[in-house]
Amino acid sequence: MSHIFEIEDIVKYPFIKEAREYVKNKGLSIEDIFLTTEFRQILDHAYERIVNAINKGTIPANKRIDPSKIDIEILSFPTAILMISIIGNDALAYKYAVAESKRAIKLFKNENLEKLAYIGESLGWNVEIIEMQGIRYLSIPVTTYISYASSLSGEEWHLSLQNISKGYISLLKKMYIRILGEGVKYHILKLFNPVINIDYSGASEYIERLMKLSEEKFKLSYAITPEMEGISEVYYPPCMRVILGELMSGKNPPHLARFSIVAFLRSIGWKPEETIKLFTRVADFNERITRYQVEHIYGMRGSKIVYNVPSCNTLKASNLCYAGNDPICARIKHPLQYVRYRRGKYHDETKRME
Repeated sequence: MSHIFEIEDIVKYPFIKEAREYVKNKGLSIEDIFLTTEFRQILDHAYERIVNAINKGTIPANKRIDPSKIDIEILSFPTAILMISIIGNDALAYKYAVAESKRAIKLFKNENLEKLAYIGESLGWNVEIIEMQGIRYLSIPVTTYISYASSLSGEEWHLSLQNISKGYISLLKKMYIRILGEGVKYHILKLFNPVINIDYSGASEYIERLMKLSEEKFKLSYAITPEMEGISEVYYPPCMRVILGELMSGKNPPHLARFSIVAFLRSIGWKPEETIKLFTRVADFNERITRYQVEHIYGMRGSKIVYNVPSCNTLKASNLCYAGNDPICARIKHPLQYVRYRRGKYHDETKRME
């Protein structure tokens, strides 16, 4: 563990690498927490984190924590991530990532520059602390700045207004914290992965309650209507066309790409057998495993959950967005909305989730 971070910091920032090391050293798999009600306190707190994110848009940022509850606090974060991954509601995942980001930003305001720099480094950034005319700045690469400032509104974020030198932008603490908050949000979004084979019997009551709550709160209808079934590939969004092309050419797309294309094809009316056949070109094709996974995503096995197509934000965070200069992609938040735009049947059903 870095000399900069203490156990209290891991409690405050459970997304940093030291938190993962701490959990690993406990010798406890997060999946173990879902098997029995033995870890009810952790499940309770994870559930509480998610409910706060849904109802309040943020999560309480306690500066002090009861020493006896440190493990509960730290373990509740990865537990919440797994809960949301099991539920498979992408709007919920995004809402939660935003809430954790807001919590972190509140805590960042009380940190010194050295600690803020290290948190940025824990996200994979290159961060330097420099001094100009008696003022200390946090300096990050222009490419890092562009990646996260592009999602912020306000003239103050325009690249032309920044202090740029040798490929780096020097930021005052306040602006750096806001950029870092965006970094935290997208870092957390990358932690969500489709879960299609896990025993969560010990946490089933929490999962069911959260499913119901998220369905009530996020009534974003991305379902394909009957007239949209059997659509031509020309109506597919760029991301799905690329993934489909990789499968057709025998390439090996990453797990989230496979999950996304299966969920997408289910949504537009492909039958399970048609989708399974698509994967026969892939080098590591195994019919038994592929059938199980496809049928699980279709809601035919296990918990019978029908999985949704990941949103544009999730695909971007996982480097699966291929929008380029496509004008439709600039206007949508979900791949299925692309289909509606192309077919002239789109109605804006989305609301700002932050």
